[in-house]
Amino acid sequence: MANQIEIELRGPGFTQSAVEISRKVAPKSISKLFVYNATADSLKALEGALEKLSPDFAAGAAVLVVTSQNLPRGAEAMLGKAAKVPVRVTKPTTSVPFSMTDQPLHYDPAENSIMSQLSQDAQKQQAERWKIMKETQNRIFEITQDVTVNKARTADKMYEAMDNYIRN
Repeated sequence: MANQIEIELRGPGFTQSAVEISRKVAPKSISKLFVYNATADSLKALEGALEKLSPDFAAGAAVLVVTSQNLPRGAEAMLGKAAKVPVRVTKPTTSVPFSMTDQPLHYDPAENSIMSQLSQDAQKQQAERWKIMKETQNRIFEITQDVTVNKARTADKMYEAMDNYIRN
């Protein structure tokens, strides 16, 4: 059994890229194929590329087409028939687990992706650093104020002591 690999295929030159990939990989070794820059005009080229790569897909392999454009109805089925593996089409902004089971694709905003968790953690850490900085500045101000008042009191006491010495 060959090593399972993940491949990226970028348009618009799908056919040429597919030929190059097919030459480099072992049969039945591609587990996931990510396709970028697909348009309605490039579907025929993508279909040919997937037909060329179909012998290289491993059992259980899948293709994910990431495009910002709306592809025609039936594009997923047409590409799946050419690739002989499940094909899903998604927008680049959706967060989709790469699972080609019968579960429909969906975007659930309640799901925390790793990026949003990192972002939330960074915001919490920044807020905590800000709080610590504010407390530190308040303490420095209070200490400076106390020192200034104590110096003034000490100077006043010394003045009074000298004044008493001179008067007596």
